[in-house]
Amino acid sequence: LPTIRFGIVNLHTGLSPYSRGGNCNLFMLLEGHPEWLGVTVHHIDRGIDSGDIIHTAQLNLRPEDSYETLDARSFHQGIELLLRAAHDLHAGRAARVAQWTEGKL
Repeated sequence: LPTIRFGIVNLHTGLSPYSRGGNCNLFMLLEGHPEWLGVTVHHIDRGIDSGDIIHTAQLNLRPEDSYETLDARSFHQGIELLLRAAHDLHAGRAARVAQWTEGKL
């Protein structure tokens, strides 16, 4: 197999390592954990959203938010993080932080 120079990265619409899988921000809201709303750019490994973190950012709730506005904002913020990760990987300065807990799947 050929070597992939920078590895494979993922834009995860959840705050790793606290939540993994799909619809993470929705589940964090439903479970009463708005502090765990966010996005993560991480390396892909064999697990589900469990690879080393490159960038992560929390989403703050606004009084006018609905789930749809939070979801749109998370993708917008995630795309910005993904672009920053691409630049950092190319420059050789991307973080590679091991996830310190399994989080919730």
